[in-house]
Amino acid sequence: MNNIELSDIKDFDFKKATDFFPKYKKPILFVFTCGYEERSLSQFLHLQNQVIPGEINYLCFSFTSYKNKGSRPKNEECLVQHKISPIELNTTDSESVWHHLNDYFSDKLNGDAQVYIDYSSMPRNWYCMLAKKLVFGELGQTAVMIYSHGKYSDENYPCVGYGEFYKSSGRPDINATREVNIFGLGFDSIRTHGIWTFLDPQLSISIIARSPENKRHLQRVKDENPEILAASSGVYEVDIHKFDSMLASLIDLSRKYREFGDVALVPDGPKAMVIAMYLVPFYLKEKGVYCWHVGHVKPDNYEPIDIQASGEYFGFGIF
Repeated sequence: MNNIELSDIKDFDFKKATDFFPKYKKPILFVFTCGYEERSLSQFLHLQNQVIPGEINYLCFSFTSYKNKGSRPKNEECLVQHKISPIELNTTDSESVWHHLNDYFSDKLNGDAQVYIDYSSMPRNWYCMLAKKLVFGELGQTAVMIYSHGKYSDENYPCVGYGEFYKSSGRPDINATREVNIFGLGFDSIRTHGIWTFLDPQLSISIIARSPENKRHLQRVKDENPEILAASSGVYEVDIHKFDSMLASLIDLSRKYREFGDVALVPDGPKAMVIAMYLVPFYLKEKGVYCWHVGHVKPDNYEPIDIQASGEYFGFGIF
C-alpha cells in the first residue's frame, strides 16, 4: 500500500457537502452509527434536509450495548422511518466494520465511490482503523471523515477509567534510554491522570484542542487537568477545525522531541485530535515514535451521556 502524502490530506467543510457532491460523478456512500447520543444522527439528518443530486447509499452500524439508553430508541425509530437497517456489532469488533464497509465499497459500488464517514459516535478502535484505511488509500480517491462536535454540560464528566495498553501505531526504539510522553487532554481528567501516573513519564508534553466557536471547551480542559499541566515541560494548543495543520503541528512536535528520546503519543480529548495523534507515526516513519491505545473500562453503574451536536463539523480527507 502506498501512503497518501501529507499534502493530500485536506480539510473538508461538511456544511458545503451539497456543493461538493456534484464535483465527483460517483456514487455516494455515507457511513455512520446509531448510538445513544443524539448527535450520532446529526449528519444523516442534515443530509435528509438537503437536495442531493444522485443517490446516497447508507451504511449504518449500531451497538450491542446501551440499547435503551439516551437517544438510542429515538434514533432507531428514525432509521425505521427512513427504511435503514443498522448492522449491530460489539464495540470491540472493528474487523467486522471493515468487512461490511469493504464489501459494500468493493462489491456493490465496484470500488469507485465517494465515501463519507461520520465517526462522531464511533468507538476509538473503529475510527482509528478507518482513518488508517483512508490514508493508505483503501477507501478510494475520494474519502472523508467528519466529526460532529458535541454540546457538553457543565456537570462532572463521567470517568470511564483505563484498561489494557497496546501500541496502536509506530514502534519504540529498543536502544532508547529516555522517553517523552505527549498527552492529549480532554474532560476525563481522572482517567488521564491515572494513565499519566501509570506511565510515569520522564518528560511530559500536553496537547489541548481549541475550537474557534467554543472557547469554553479550551478553558474547561485546562481547569480539569491542573496537575498534568503543571508537570508538563510544554503545553501546546492545536486547531481542531484545521485537521491538516493539526496533524502537521503534531508531526513537527514529535520530530522536535525525538531528540530527547522515544516519543510516545497518548491520545485523548476530541476524536479528531485522537486521530491526528494516532496518524503521526505513519507520517513521521521513524523508529522510536509510537502511539498508545489505552482501553476504556466503564464501571457497572456507568450512565452514558446523551450528547447533542453543537453545529460544528470538523472534516478531513483525500479528494
